Amino acid sequence: MKILTVELTNFGPFHGTHIFNMADRGLLLVMGDNKDEPRMDSNGSGKSHIFDGLDWCAWGENPRGDHAEAQFNEEAYGERGAKMQVKTALEADDGTAIVITRSRTKSKYELKLEVGGEDKSSLDKSETQKAIEKYLGLDRDVFHAAVLFGQTDLVHYADATDGARMEILTKILQLDEIDVCLERVKAKVKAGSEKRVRLQADLSSLDSRLQATQPDKYDAHIQDWEETRQDEVERLQFAIGNWEKDLADAQAQLGDPTALQARRQALDAELAGLVAPVEGPEVEQARLATEQAQQAAAVGAQECVRLENQLIHMQNQQVGVCSQCGQPVTAEHLQNEVQRAREALQDAADRQSHVRDRAMSTRTALEALVALSKSLSVAWQAAKDQKVQESAKIDADLRVAAGIQARMGRLSQELVSMRARLEEQRTAINPFHVRKAEVERERYELERRRGQVAYEVEALQADSRYLEFWVQAFGPKGLKSYILDSRIQELSDAANEWLGLLTGGTVWVRFEAEKVTRGKKVVNAPDVRVFRWNPDGTITERSYRSWSGGEKKRISFAIDFGLSRLVARRAKQTYDLLILDEAFKHLDRSGKEAVIEMLQVLNREKSSLIVVEHDSEFQGQFEWRVLVTKRNRRSTIKELDHDEGQEEEGVSVDISADSHRKRPRRQPVRGPAH
Repeated sequence: MKILTVELTNFGPFHGTHIFNMADRGLLLVMGDNKDEPRMDSNGSGKSHIFDGLDWCAWGENPRGDHAEAQFNEEAYGERGAKMQVKTALEADDGTAIVITRSRTKSKYELKLEVGGEDKSSLDKSETQKAIEKYLGLDRDVFHAAVLFGQTDLVHYADATDGARMEILTKILQLDEIDVCLERVKAKVKAGSEKRVRLQADLSSLDSRLQATQPDKYDAHIQDWEETRQDEVERLQFAIGNWEKDLADAQAQLGDPTALQARRQALDAELAGLVAPVEGPEVEQARLATEQAQQAAAVGAQECVRLENQLIHMQNQQVGVCSQCGQPVTAEHLQNEVQRAREALQDAADRQSHVRDRAMSTRTALEALVALSKSLSVAWQAAKDQKVQESAKIDADLRVAAGIQARMGRLSQELVSMRARLEEQRTAINPFHVRKAEVERERYELERRRGQVAYEVEALQADSRYLEFWVQAFGPKGLKSYILDSRIQELSDAANEWLGLLTGGTVWVRFEAEKVTRGKKVVNAPDVRVFRWNPDGTITERSYRSWSGGEKKRISFAIDFGLSRLVARRAKQTYDLLILDEAFKHLDRSGKEAVIEMLQVLNREKSSLIVVEHDSEFQGQFEWRVLVTKRNRRSTIKELDHDEGQEEEGVSVDISADSHRKRPRRQPVRGPAH
């Protein structure tokens, strides 16, 4: 697999689009020049951002551990519609073109995968990422070991504690699954122990419940309940007999209320047929005739009085002039007038006598008619009162019959209720029989459950012995120790391959799965023993911490790089590229000279060996160089010829006579003893 190009757009300090070629570059040095901050030399120029972009494009993780938009070019971020994008072009061993494009705007994040010109992207970016890893043939950890090895990838194994060393070896030798299995087994042991405690508590609880669950104690209750039921049956039978007798007596007292109701209806009909007597027209006529006669008698009496007064007046009148009309009055005239008055008075008296007789006659007839009417009313009222009294007596008898009927109804209902209660008592199921059966079933279930729990406890005890075996097997002294012992030489060889280059073969290391403490006690802990050839042909073993600073850095780097190369072997794809990003920092001059020999060996393995370094001592050892210059907060990439000077760019250059020649590889004094 070849990585052809990395195209950066508004990524980190790179404003706009910049392309970096990675295929067939030979031994290539990437340098930097920070014009904005000269005191920082090449630091901050942006040279590492090229490979941060490659890392971000492939895996989507910020290499510097910052937030997602931290790599967005600050100047471009303020521009409208700006996009940060990294596009990586690769070529598979069969010639298939692979292009990965990852981009981000202020509001949108995109990931695209093209294989052989066909879009293999998915709507789900996590699925697209899985497809990328599938085509790349490695994960990010292996990528940093096989392709991009930087200073941050150093694990400093030699300086690590025993626990940290074991973690590093576990990861490198892929013993993680053993730790996972150990944790699973421990979790099962813990769960089994907790479950066993719970089951033991359940057993104690079940034993207590079995002790309290005794079906025989219900026998006495069953006997008492049966006796009580028999007493209740006898009481109900006696009460029913009394109620039946009372009902028969009430039936005898009731008689036949139908005849009473028929007679009552007949009386109602008779009362309805009785018509109250009223005065006839003859009474009214007699009363009218009497009133008229009386009025006529009164009128006649008034007429007699008037005529009598007139007669007296005429008798008292004297001859002469009339006192009323003023006419002359004679004696003869007076005599005639008195005679006429006497005759008129006599006629009026006769009429008055006749009227009085007629009034008396009409009054007598009226009184006779009124007396007859009163006698008829008295007879009607007497007949009515008799019938009303008879109706009242019948109503009283009916009320008595209704009361007897109501009492009979209550007696009947009570009898029905008592008979139902009697039947209920006769057919009732003894509840203590039911409870005893329930307790027997409960006891059976408790005994069954106890047997099951006891079986589970025994099974857990057997499993516990089995799991304890696997705890030992997956523990530090078990399978992991066995694998570590079998591969310990492989670790030593991996480190010595590069330590021989860095020290000329005078120093080598040997990994050990055990170490001896100061108290001369052997413990299971990974150790690194360091040996050296002396000029007199002897071999000296010294503790790693007793070596000088420069020697320790070489030893530490060789171990870390060797372990990294072991990790790189896990890649499913072989990459024709290795990037070393300031991996040789802090080495002394002799160490750097040894690094050149190391690079020449690595250059024979890869068609592109890219080294990011700002130390001027390295410049003359590379045929190809790239300068990353930062000016006005923008970084640019420039390809340099081998002989091109750098003073105008502000980069110090080694101008020694042989600075442009590759130095020959030093031959080791002797190889390491095994």
